[in-house]
Formats: sequence, structure tokens, C-alpha cells
Amino acid sequence: MELLNDRIKEFNNGFMIPMGRKENLKNFLMDNLLVVKEAEQPIELKCIDINNGNNYAKLIKQKFPEKYSQICLINYSGIVKNLQKYMKHINDREGVEKFKEHYNIKVVDIKSGRIGFRTGLSIEELRAHRLPDEWVNPPKPIEKEIRMPAPAISKKISNNDEMNF
Repeated sequence: MELLNDRIKEFNNGFMIPMGRKENLKNFLMDNLLVVKEAEQPIELKCIDINNGNNYAKLIKQKFPEKYSQICLINYSGIVKNLQKYMKHINDREGVEKFKEHYNIKVVDIKSGRIGFRTGLSIEELRAHRLPDEWVNPPKPIEKEIRMPAPAISKKISNNDEMNF
């Protein structure tokens, strides 16, 4: 990660380097998922946040895809703890936003097994790490049928009624 940031700095401040070196740096950096353009003309690249663990996982997935599943394990215990902390149940939209903010990610879809760029999150594995069934399958709210009293029907009786028997 630090190597990438050094190359980005060299590229951004590269008015003193030969064109061949600058072109090689551009090709090397543009092939990386973590490198983001800040400006188009002239091309300027944004440094990578080395404190974000997701960036390391993305780099490993790109460069060493066969070792990715061995190196980047999902911390189910931590996810369960934070799911319960930020969300009341699986359908809690407000809690999902807090969960995304905590992990600094854009996508969370627990039902389909996706958190951030990771797929394959298992609800069964979350349950095995003490996620309650009530959280996964929340009880549906009971709708009470409220009966309103029928409005009283008033009949006006007139004294001049011709149908007196």
C-alpha cells in the first residue's frame, strides 16, 4: 500500500521524470482498483488510505486471487456484534445506514450475503456466532382491529306528521 502511495506521489509530482517512466507509472497505477483519479487534465491521482482494511483486501483480491479466501477471512463475531448494536432486525433501514457508516462501506445486503465488496456472507454462519433468530426473522407486528362504534342514527320526528294512527 505504501509502495502504491509512493508511486502515486511520484506520478503526481512527475514533471521532472522522463516521459517513458511517467507512462510506465500511469499504466501500473491505472491497472489498480484502489487508484482513483482526482483530476482528468492533467491526470492527478488520489493517495490510498492505508488505515482502511478494505483497501488491503481489495489489493490482495486483485493481485493474489487464489490466496484471497485464506488471507481475508470474514470476522463473523465482529459483524454479529455490530449488527446487533446498530440494527434492531434484518429489515431495519435506519440501522443499515449506521452500520454502513461504521464500516465506511456503500453496500450492505445481508439477505443476499453482501457487505461492501465482499460476497458470500452466510446468515447460517452469523447465527452460529450468536445472532438471534428473532433478529433474522423478526416477529411481524400484530395489527389490532379497532372497531369504532357505529354512529347513532337520529330520526327526526315532526309533530305535523300526517301518518298518525
